[in-house]
Amino acid sequence: MSRTGRLASILLAAAPLVAGSPPAFAADPAATLPRTVLVRVVDRLDRPVAGVTACLLPACGKLATRAEGEGFRIVLPAKANEGGTTRLRLQAPGFAPAEAEVPAEGAAGLVVRLKATGSVTVSFLSLDEKREDSLVVALAPGPGVGAIRPGKPIAERKLTLPPRPKGTKAVFDDVPAGTWALSWNGPSVASGRKAVTVAALPVDAGTPPLRRGISVEGAVRDDLGSPVAGARVLLSERAAFDQGDPYFDDVRSADDGGFVIAGAPAGEPLSWTVRSTGHMAASGILGGESRLEVVVERAQHVSGRLVDPDGLPFREAQIVVRYVTDRSSRNHALKIEIADDGGFSFHREMPSKTRVEIRAKGYRQATRALEPLTDTGWPKELSLGEIRLERGRTIRGRVVDGNSGLALAGVAMKTTVMRRDGRSIVLDEQEAVSVEDGGFEVSGIAPKEPVALSARKDGYAPRNLDLGEADDDVEVVLGRGGRVEGRLCGRPFELSRSEIWMTSQPNVNSRKGAQKPDATGRFVFTGVETGSMTFTRAWVYENPLMPGAYGAMVGGTTATIVVEEGRTSTIALGCDGIRLSGILLREGTPLAGKAVTFNGPGGTEPDAMTDDSGGFSLFVPVPGPYEPFTGDYPPAGMKWAPVACNVPAGGLDGCILDLRPVPAQEKP
Repeated sequence: MSRTGRLASILLAAAPLVAGSPPAFAADPAATLPRTVLVRVVDRLDRPVAGVTACLLPACGKLATRAEGEGFRIVLPAKANEGGTTRLRLQAPGFAPAEAEVPAEGAAGLVVRLKATGSVTVSFLSLDEKREDSLVVALAPGPGVGAIRPGKPIAERKLTLPPRPKGTKAVFDDVPAGTWALSWNGPSVASGRKAVTVAALPVDAGTPPLRRGISVEGAVRDDLGSPVAGARVLLSERAAFDQGDPYFDDVRSADDGGFVIAGAPAGEPLSWTVRSTGHMAASGILGGESRLEVVVERAQHVSGRLVDPDGLPFREAQIVVRYVTDRSSRNHALKIEIADDGGFSFHREMPSKTRVEIRAKGYRQATRALEPLTDTGWPKELSLGEIRLERGRTIRGRVVDGNSGLALAGVAMKTTVMRRDGRSIVLDEQEAVSVEDGGFEVSGIAPKEPVALSARKDGYAPRNLDLGEADDDVEVVLGRGGRVEGRLCGRPFELSRSEIWMTSQPNVNSRKGAQKPDATGRFVFTGVETGSMTFTRAWVYENPLMPGAYGAMVGGTTATIVVEEGRTSTIALGCDGIRLSGILLREGTPLAGKAVTFNGPGGTEPDAMTDDSGGFSLFVPVPGPYEPFTGDYPPAGMKWAPVACNVPAGGLDGCILDLRPVPAQEKP
């Protein structure tokens, strides 16, 4: 029999003939096959919607789905192709259901936009009891990853605010779940923003307070009187660490050097900064004026050339320029590029003392210190000449498991050379990773300097070692560390705003690895490095409109214990001492929701947070006078009355402190 005959026999055997009917294989197979359709469901921002289910109308039989790209593929039963139009119902949590017609076979996939059930309502009151105000209110998605500003507004509402006390509302519908930015501005109203978190239900954003606003106009010129185009003019207000969203705006100067910033708060002292490539940065305080004329001095041009120990051009380095003052330091704003011949250059942004640091893996950090510029007569060009990198000291070692003694690979090793003369300054950092036999080698370390060596690996407690000049070969033993169980005492709203920070270095605070206490104040740290550890309560505020940015205030609610390998230690923060309670006011008005540190005898700094009535309650370590400090209070020209709470040995309840203007006779 031929191959064709054998195949026919198999088919016939699988589907025997029935008398009076045609052979089963004679029908069109495509007419009985199910069909698949690619579906993409999005919200009003064209973002994929999660948790979508689909059903076939009219009975709404649920359909199987298979994820594919940013959508999913559904399988339609064969009977769905009969009788003309096929319709689907699509629904997802937080969205209203929608119906859609399945496109004809061979057409492109189906895209369905769902309407969110979330909404935002916000109310506004005019600034005046006798006249109207106009306002434009916008709603925009919060900043994405890496962004510092909200996205493009999805909707705007133009409002006319009647004289007080009447109010006006703006309503935004179809708002998907997430963090959103409400913003507002008007001809005589200061620009403002507020973060709003939306779920699947309507949200009332309340009545944000409005402030009078002005437009600030001005111009930027250089020291020769020529206009400076493209300068960045930044205007902002100084704010406490926990202020929701302080005023901030920036613009670029036009070709003639002119600029306009609308919506600045009227009557408020504002900080201004102007930066322009090739010019020194300029800054100052705007005390309510509506005109700002800025002169930026042409900057000193600094250049140099990097070479390796053999004198060949070197490019694989990072150049960090830091401008150092008595109180702080700031890094150069722009990345400094290195040319193929090792050459680099930058324009000095500030006349202060300047450090040029060249960092390269395996080489010592090279540093050039530039003295502060004189008021006049300094050179416009400065050459650092040829900077030759040196290999420096090498530290070798091996990392092992403390229990088994086996070698550990993949351990992140880091050496840090620091100088501590009033504040800690990192002079150099080098990194390496241990290999299969646990060995590691870190090169490029400055000789004759104390070196801190750290080892980090998931599943193990960190290990930090201080190495001397002769410690070039070390063994690092990693263990699982200890466990610390703690309790933070305080009122519920205080606990919700607190974090517990841990550090092994005295007088150093770090948020890395911070833990939040639960509703009862309990917290746990696991895998803690052995040795002396200090735990500190920090008051933390995170602005949802500035991802990654946060403000923190740290007082003296601390505890120090010695952590042992494999053992559990317990601590308590803010639970013991002499009780002090009272109220903080500003000219008779409660200072609500303020983190406050009390400066007391012997440098003690116990802290607490005020409630809605300005009330505070805490324990202090010893009797004596305790003066409050809230991060931004007392401001210039004001003082507490009385100056402090005088706490006796038996404690003090009901201490009332009012922040008032300094009497004229006491002013200098």
